[in-house]
Amino acid sequence: MSNLKIIYNQIEYDLEELIEETRNFSRELKLPDIFLNSVDYLSIQYFFDIGYSISNQKFTDLFYVLQSAKFALINAHTKIHRYGVVWKGGYRSQMWLRKQYLLNSLLWYNSCEDYILQSIWFAFDFFDKEANYSQEMAKCNLSKITKILKKKKGCHNCDFLYKMVCDFHESEVIKGLRDQANDLKHRQFPKINGCDSISGIEVIMGSKKASDYFPIFYDIDDTIEKLKVAHIEIVAFAKKVFDFIDLKGMYHYGENNDIRMDKMKSFDQYKKISVANNFYT
Repeated sequence: MSNLKIIYNQIEYDLEELIEETRNFSRELKLPDIFLNSVDYLSIQYFFDIGYSISNQKFTDLFYVLQSAKFALINAHTKIHRYGVVWKGGYRSQMWLRKQYLLNSLLWYNSCEDYILQSIWFAFDFFDKEANYSQEMAKCNLSKITKILKKKKGCHNCDFLYKMVCDFHESEVIKGLRDQANDLKHRQFPKINGCDSISGIEVIMGSKKASDYFPIFYDIDDTIEKLKVAHIEIVAFAKKVFDFIDLKGMYHYGENNDIRMDKMKSFDQYKKISVANNFYT
């Protein structure tokens, strides 16, 4: 394999060049380590503020979702997989394997917005404290969050959060991600150029063509680049929300900057918004 040469998109690579290209690609997909929290923090927060505790856990979960999405996207980017492929199919076998990773990555990235919205929902007390967790998860969505925030137009932090979540949701990059994921989940199984076949026969009846109803073909490299941009945009948005919530703002700190376990601040000292308490700033 060390003498392997591959011509890909009219560029000749050896194996080391392919490996280095994927390494460079991987370096662009940074993961937000600040979302990882110790169990101690979560336990303390659960006792004093269950909403902040759940929100904190949502960011930790989001880290692992991004990690899974990144893993799948790196493998979709990898041009030559040295395992699990029957070479008698030629490079189409490699494309099939890359396609599986790509579609998995697409679904993982598409789920990230839900995790971020859930962190907002619980941190700012959009939830009914008497309801159970499963019911709240079912109720949480962008429409409900923005509807409440819109009613408080003029409150600085409500306006800021409203604009932040709407701008992200309406981003062309995120809309494209959402459309492709919805195609995969609900409409049609995507086809990839170089992997899947297209009919050589076109049937036309009046103004309608049979191909209008066929699945859309995607270019794998173009889609990978779009998902890379989506990764960067998702992480940037999640960090903004994380900083805005300020999950450690509830703590009092000692002389050595260690967290005091004996008391916490009152919610109006660390929360910018608390829907359940009708508190908006």
